[in-house]
Amino acid sequence: MQSNHAVCVTFGLIIMLLMFVGCDHTTEPTPINELRPLAVGNYWRYISWNISPDLTDTLIVEIINELPLGYNGTNFDAFVETGYFVNSEPASWLWIYDNASDGLYFFGGVSPTDTLIVKELWRKYPGQAGESWLVSLMIYRSLTTFKFEIADTQKVDLIATNEPFETPLGNLRCYVYRYPYPVSDDVFPEWDAFEYYAPGIGLVGMVVKSRLDGRLLGQRVLYDYRVN
Repeated sequence: MQSNHAVCVTFGLIIMLLMFVGCDHTTEPTPINELRPLAVGNYWRYISWNISPDLTDTLIVEIINELPLGYNGTNFDAFVETGYFVNSEPASWLWIYDNASDGLYFFGGVSPTDTLIVKELWRKYPGQAGESWLVSLMIYRSLTTFKFEIADTQKVDLIATNEPFETPLGNLRCYVYRYPYPVSDDVFPEWDAFEYYAPGIGLVGMVVKSRLDGRLLGQRVLYDYRVN
């Protein structure tokens, strides 16, 4: 577990920082070497389904703010993400990410009741097929304690670096990352998630398959996006 490396800060401080930075600023052109471009105003829209392909929904993921952070004596800017289905209210908790020379980093979560800051390499880029690493599985107890916690660790495998993935936007060449799909209370634990990232665009698709027989159990496909 990596919770001993986590640094808790107050939600009030985060809110003050968000107010100070604001949303109105000019973003730099997206570097070609970013796996997932991060800038305020970027968004990705997906057709998503779980269990039954006849029951689809639209998932929208947006970068809504830029946040100055400090971690172990280093100051940097990270980006705050929200995600929601069009038929549902946005969640009250938000996730924080940033890019570095070795890939996409995860910096924890913020909510009205709790904030937990970590620093972990989330998706290695660039990389080579066959590489693996561990990441923390952070969850938000939205119905009980209203706090973030690191519930477990996940092993992430980079299994391909030039895999085609078909979307309404075209056939995109992708980095593919595999990890055990997190399911509450260990229900159906034999699921694997496969994430498809097109560098310079971001996550363009995800499929969830049974590890036992390869059945497709869920899918998310990008159909619209904007990156700065």
